[in-house]
Amino acid sequence: VQDERIVVARDTERCNKAREALEACTARLEQAEDALEQLRQAVADVSQDLQQVSDESRGATMDRESMDALTEQLQQALAEARRHADDLRAVATQRAADLAQQEHRWDLLVRDRERLTREINDLEQMAARSSVQSDSARQQREQLMQDIADKQAQLDALTQQTDAATRRVNDLEAKRREKAAAQRDCALALDQLHVAREQNRDKLHRNELLLARLDGEATALSERLFASYELTYDGANELRAEGRFEVGAAEKQAAQLKDAIRELGSINLDAVTEYDEVLARHQEMTIQRDDTIKAENDLMQLIDQLLQDMARQFTAEFDKLNTYFSETFERLFGGGHAELRLADPSRPLDCDIEIAAQPPGKKLQLLSLLSGGERALTAIAILFAMLKLKPTPFCVLDEIEAALDDANIGCFADYLREYSKTTQFIVITHRKGTMEQCDALYGVSMEEKGISSMISVNLQDYAV
Repeated sequence: VQDERIVVARDTERCNKAREALEACTARLEQAEDALEQLRQAVADVSQDLQQVSDESRGATMDRESMDALTEQLQQALAEARRHADDLRAVATQRAADLAQQEHRWDLLVRDRERLTREINDLEQMAARSSVQSDSARQQREQLMQDIADKQAQLDALTQQTDAATRRVNDLEAKRREKAAAQRDCALALDQLHVAREQNRDKLHRNELLLARLDGEATALSERLFASYELTYDGANELRAEGRFEVGAAEKQAAQLKDAIRELGSINLDAVTEYDEVLARHQEMTIQRDDTIKAENDLMQLIDQLLQDMARQFTAEFDKLNTYFSETFERLFGGGHAELRLADPSRPLDCDIEIAAQPPGKKLQLLSLLSGGERALTAIAILFAMLKLKPTPFCVLDEIEAALDDANIGCFADYLREYSKTTQFIVITHRKGTMEQCDALYGVSMEEKGISSMISVNLQDYAV
């Protein structure tokens, strides 16, 4: 733009100089015309003088030679004046031609200056618009970069929270398993102690019964001794001390008592202490069990929260998918209506999903009640709706339109061509309608038996 301004300034300066030269030529031409007019006046005066002289020559006597000489001088002066007038006329003609040429160049320069001025204005406007667009694009790019950074930060934070929650869940699960194992060990030990306590209690009960029986027998013996011999136990001891005690009967009775004691078996005197220790351990295990149950409840609350978040996100994405599915269905079928339904909206994560479709001219019905081609085209609509929800740069389709008729093949191929602006497709197909919309074809041919060859055709090379 600056160079064009310099060129325009130079052309303007040349135009001004040409205009000055033209004005100078015009002034000189006017001077020449004045001189020519003076010469014409002089010629007229001379002609008048000649006429006067001629008139006078008729009425007076004059020397013929003088008259001839004067006439010759006048004719020479007239010829000289004519030559000078012709020269001035030629100069004037040349000046007029130069003036016309200068005016033509001036017009060209004026048009060039106007054109350059318009181009400069256009360039300045374009530069202004480009500057505004550049500033806007730079602001949008900065905003997008900021949004990307924010989303990335949110994603990193969410990933960290998810990893932390996963580690916490794993730790809590490991602790729960450890505490469950310890609780099982404690319960097993407690059961064993209960069994041992019951066994000791039975033994103690048997010993108490035996002791009571022995006390009864001793009482009975004392009564028999008193009834038979009118002796008390103390009196019998005195008799024994005096040597009147029957040793054989006493030894026999002592042997019987030893047999009864052996039948009692060994008694665990530390059972009470062990019971207290097991009870304390049981209480400790109970506290650990309560902690485990609380951790399990916290974990279940966290899982419930995650399930709620998952349900909320699933519902939002499901609504978007439903919208895309309805739009794609109407585009492929050329009208109609379709929708996705949750069998139980209160349980979006584990309930069935129903597909209802209404092709043009039919009533709304479930997918299972449609024809084979309608079901196939509806499934294709769901596929493209998923691609809209989660776009991918590359997609492979394997004969998904095999069940479609020729009319629906055309709708499918047109939609596939339109969607290929954002996603690259590799389509495995045998349908001509789909092949007509492809950019390149690849096929396998067996020209000779047992020998396969690859054939490729770039249809863009043959585009009209």
